[in-house]
Amino acid sequence: MGNGVKSFFNDYTRDFAKISGNATSIGINNNSWFEKLLNKLFRKSMSLRFNQTISEIISADCESVLDIGCGPGDYSLALRNKNIKDITALDFSQNMIDFANNLEVSIFGDSKIDWCVADFSTWNSEKTFDATIIVGVMDYIEDPVTFINSVFAVCNKVSIFSFPSGKGLLAWQRKMRYKSRCYLRLYYQKELEAIFEDTGQNFVINQLGRDYLVVVKH
Repeated sequence: MGNGVKSFFNDYTRDFAKISGNATSIGINNNSWFEKLLNKLFRKSMSLRFNQTISEIISADCESVLDIGCGPGDYSLALRNKNIKDITALDFSQNMIDFANNLEVSIFGDSKIDWCVADFSTWNSEKTFDATIIVGVMDYIEDPVTFINSVFAVCNKVSIFSFPSGKGLLAWQRKMRYKSRCYLRLYYQKELEAIFEDTGQNFVINQLGRDYLVVVKH
């Protein structure tokens, strides 16, 4: 990812945590009533993709998880709360990793998740994982095919990707909002079908509001 994306997320940490509904799944939500209302009205897809992702990983009986672009740690924290003990969480933003690690300690009293400041595109894994989570990441990837194949190389059971839809008013607004901030890529269903058909993997594409959630079974 480019330096513009990295800089954007380093500066955006606390605001992003509010938008993503950090730790709501385990009973913690410090958002104001106004922030909660905005999330309910305009960010429902984030809740839908979160719930389905956690459900897919639990139903696949995964013992190890790689959370790529973990941000403030929502998914990793929820999975620790589900008693998954082997979790590695990557983000290229030091601020995001610090925030997530501190939040884990405040919730659980210790830090057992392996929080790593790293860009998956240049990260070398020494092991494979039962599940990989790639949510809120593909928006900023300039070469999605190479990135997806790199994810498959470290995953044994299930990979879960989110892709922002290019359709509708919200997509247009997002393009305008991000235009001067960092690279942004939006997707259409036929494009995703072509990308994943070429991988030869079994996949299902679900449209959840303004997002596509792609579940790949290996």
